Amino acid sequence: MVFIGMQFGIVPGIIAAMLLTGILGIVIDKVALEPLRKKKSPPIASLITTIGISNIITNLLIIFLGSEKRNFPSVFGEGTVMLGKFPISVTQIMMFVVSVLLMGILMFIVF
Repeated sequence: MVFIGMQFGIVPGIIAAMLLTGILGIVIDKVALEPLRKKKSPPIASLITTIGISNIITNLLIIFLGSEKRNFPSVFGEGTVMLGKFPISVTQIMMFVVSVLLMGILMFIVF
């Protein structure tokens, strides 16, 4: 949302978020989780550590970016499709399609 709010656009914002999240994951692994693996700590120690890091990151983001709700710009339009009596937005349909597609790709990678 920071990059999109800075008028970079949706695609660059998503790419920047993926890169920053990947780098953050590597840093967290090297700083917090790798020492636990080297000491052969029980798995619960890693779980507790990741929950603690998650709380720290969440609170830091609230401090720096605020906690107010921000609307994400519409990517797929504002249309709706009627399925019987139920209106379904184009965004919901696309979220479903992308989710199924990504699950299929993940199944292909894992199995």
